[in-house]
Amino acid sequence: MYQSMSEIKKQQRIINRKIKKLMELHEEQCLQCADGDSELMEDLKSQIYYLNRKLKKLLEIQERHNQYWPNDDDQKQHDSKSEEKKDHEDKKEHKEEETKLELESSSKTESSPKMESSSKSESNPNMESCLKAESSSKSESSSEMDSCSKIELSTKPELELKPVPDIALKPAIELKDEEYNGDGHPHDHSHNHSHDHPKPEPPQSNHHQLFGFAYTQKGSDKGGIVKFQIAGPLHEDVSLTSKGLKVNKSGVYQINYSVALHAMVQTNIPASFELQVNDSISIAASLTQSSISGPLSISVLFSLLRGDVVELVAQLPAGVVYTSANLQILQVG
Repeated sequence: MYQSMSEIKKQQRIINRKIKKLMELHEEQCLQCADGDSELMEDLKSQIYYLNRKLKKLLEIQERHNQYWPNDDDQKQHDSKSEEKKDHEDKKEHKEEETKLELESSSKTESSPKMESSSKSESNPNMESCLKAESSSKSESSSEMDSCSKIELSTKPELELKPVPDIALKPAIELKDEEYNGDGHPHDHSHNHSHDHPKPEPPQSNHHQLFGFAYTQKGSDKGGIVKFQIAGPLHEDVSLTSKGLKVNKSGVYQINYSVALHAMVQTNIPASFELQVNDSISIAASLTQSSISGPLSISVLFSLLRGDVVELVAQLPAGVVYTSANLQILQVG
């Protein structure tokens, strides 16, 4: 809850007047030094103590107010306009409080010369008033703390929303042929530029990269080098031989193969397929094995030299055949 500086100052003046009046009563009681007035003295001390606590809380609120609203010009103008009205109300409240305090002091001073029994019997309402004052002061302090926390929460700076630039709202069709500078805004083509902006070159085509594909539709139950009958498509530097695909250019190639395996009988010996180069170099990463029916396939990278022949070698146990074997190579580097 927002509290203006005039309200805080008003509460401070009221508390200061109460403390001053209670201190005067305290001095009078100290001068009298009556035995029956010990409870009255304690009551005055407790009231002064809680008023001082309330004054301290108000000072903390004032410091927070100055911290969060150092340039609150509108509030100052409003406070200056209502200052006379609030001063008049303060004077009225001050007079009423003085009359109440005088009545209380007169009633308490008259009851002091009575007998000890009557003072003891009258001490109960004094204790109740002290407890009430304590509870009221605690409730006031808790309400003030809540108001302080609300003030702190309300004064947190809000995040500023930055406007979205117009460039982000244009459709892609309008932005296709526009050129942009470094700050994200399109160039004004109405002005003549002394220099031309360099345009990026398109990526190079892959027509020079080698590729080849070969396959067979026939099945076989014999091991050894797989014979491919059909080739295509093939690059002009790739040719099909009786053993496999031959490349006429050195480079790094991606080599793929796949076969369909059919086990006619149950066997514990797996069938295996592996790539090799020139009848002598085995590509260990290309090995696949299986003892049940199903497809087998793999893809590996391997460096080939000019004139190398890529071959697919099968090892089949009895009762196992393969069909739909194919071999593919593609230059990637």
